Amino acid sequence: LAHLATGVKAWHLRPGSTSPMLEQVHRHLATAKTAGARSVIFSAGEIDCRLGLLQAVEKGKYDSLEAAVEATIQGYVEALRGFAMQYDVRIGVLPAVPPVSPSRSADSRLRRRIVMLFNTELKAKLAYGSGGGGG
Repeated sequence: LAHLATGVKAWHLRPGSTSPMLEQVHRHLATAKTAGARSVIFSAGEIDCRLGLLQAVEKGKYDSLEAAVEATIQGYVEALRGFAMQYDVRIGVLPAVPPVSPSRSADSRLRRRIVMLFNTELKAKLAYGSGGGGG
């Protein structure tokens, strides 16, 4: 049973979000649960890495790219844990997809750096919450 929700940013899913995308994700999860799904897979972050994180820093919402990534991942992981409890499902999480273009442009290098920061923070937060790190 596949449900595709396109255009979802990790940022949309944070607790307290008023994004219509959050409502869409809840609808998909409710439908999956009703159909008997025990596991779901999330793949978010590509749009955050391509647009949202850098824009948030440029607009002064965060002092650094690292701070923007940390806040986004914190909210995303909190949301995923909440979804798992609310819908009684196991959640698998895919990393953000890095740029596929072999371009060596400054934009491409920056985006690769953002994706690497995002995926490193995501892995750390997921490992920490599953007993795999930190304490």
